[in-house]
Amino acid sequence: YYRRFVRNFSAIARPLHKLTEARTNFNWTEECEKSFNSLKQALITSPVLTYPRTDKEFILDTDASNEGIGAVLSQKTGNEECVIAYFSKSLGKPERNYCVTRKELLAIVKSIEHFHHYLYGRKFLLRTDHASLRWLFNFREPEGQIARWIQRLQEYDFEIQHRKGTSHGNADALSRRPCKENCKHCTNAEKKFGMETDISVKVLTTEDAWSSSEVQKAQLEDPDIKPILERKLNSEDRPSWQEIAPESPATKRYWALWDSLHLKDGVLYRKWESDDGSSCRWQLILPKSRIQEVLRETHDSASGGHFGVMKTLSKTRERFYWDRLRADVEKWCRECHACGARKGPKTRTKGRLQRYNVGAPFERMALDILGPLPVTTKGNRYVLVLMDYFTKWPEAIPIPDQEASTVAEELVRAWISRYGVPMILHSDQGHHFKEGDQVWMYNPKRRRGLSPKLQQNWEGPYTIVKKLNDVIYRVQRSPNAKPKVIHINRLTPYRDTDHSSV
Repeated sequence: YYRRFVRNFSAIARPLHKLTEARTNFNWTEECEKSFNSLKQALITSPVLTYPRTDKEFILDTDASNEGIGAVLSQKTGNEECVIAYFSKSLGKPERNYCVTRKELLAIVKSIEHFHHYLYGRKFLLRTDHASLRWLFNFREPEGQIARWIQRLQEYDFEIQHRKGTSHGNADALSRRPCKENCKHCTNAEKKFGMETDISVKVLTTEDAWSSSEVQKAQLEDPDIKPILERKLNSEDRPSWQEIAPESPATKRYWALWDSLHLKDGVLYRKWESDDGSSCRWQLILPKSRIQEVLRETHDSASGGHFGVMKTLSKTRERFYWDRLRADVEKWCRECHACGARKGPKTRTKGRLQRYNVGAPFERMALDILGPLPVTTKGNRYVLVLMDYFTKWPEAIPIPDQEASTVAEELVRAWISRYGVPMILHSDQGHHFKEGDQVWMYNPKRRRGLSPKLQQNWEGPYTIVKKLNDVIYRVQRSPNAKPKVIHINRLTPYRDTDHSSV
């Protein structure tokens, strides 16, 4: 069923196909075991297995056999169906005596309960190879167990679709477990052929779902929802503005949504549809008493993941609606202690801009280098830009490189020799290194008990391994040493002459 997702499926499965050929002895070799494990691994990794998408419809395929039940939860990605999760369960002795229809219905009930956290509160497609279940909710006067199962399924919103058994192989295979769960033969086989994985799973426990009576009671106790719910229970006609005028602003906003508000089992829901009508969503009108519980589940819990405002808002809107929903979600995420401790402030406080005061020409001079630019006929690639702060007099000198000696030579020739030495030379203190250059690295750490004069201020020489960006470099002291990522402010060029390192 999923062979189109497995690369080189025929080559991988060839040893297993040989075992099914006519007049062939069943001999399980090491090659067969390797093939079997490779196919099992392919079924639980991408692209067969994928993460759920809350903006796409879930598809649940269920099936039952004489020995067990099975189900596959999937979603469409493009034109292909990708698996979200698998489910299978062996039938007990009484359950094996059920009729076919009851077994298939049992498979539906158990599968939906197993995938409750995916399916509850959203519409999904249920596919089965048992045609009579298409009229599941039209059973005349169901009794006993069937009635209880149908009542349990009415909590979910799904469409039943029948498809042929030949097209239902994904769920059919999971339902055909040959033995009981405690079978010694199967236990030994699992020990022999089982796969070792590095997947770690955290068990999540969820609170029991709210019943319709509990939600209706909470809505009637909410002063903003109660006037709308009472009028909906009594009549579908929209009340006049004069009747709503004395109510709260939140009630008036609910009144404006009257046509999209509907009752389901006596509970008030909002029906939301996309502009093109391709998707529909039923949002529970949430009373104030339940807001914190919902936000705690959609943001703080293990399944919530402490996501940001937009993802938490999208997740909440899938199932719930209340007045000022967005403001409450933004406030909850903003005041979350775990998020604040981990993420920190979005903007860092910066120092105020300062104005440099100058009182005479050539008192303060600014210096910067522009480039690299296309090489000129004289071999120059950079421009040394000089400007006086007082007169705004600029000078632009072409230079072939950014070496300190070249800059100093041109500074003396083009500026100092004509205008004199400035009192203050202002620059961004930028160093420009290339791969292979040797540098000294400043060491800010100090040893206790040792005079600062005797401590080593600079380490090296280090070699520039890679330039990560304009101010970050990766340096290495020796070929066998671990590279370090250092800011340019801690680096200075290495000279062949003696360097004051202590």
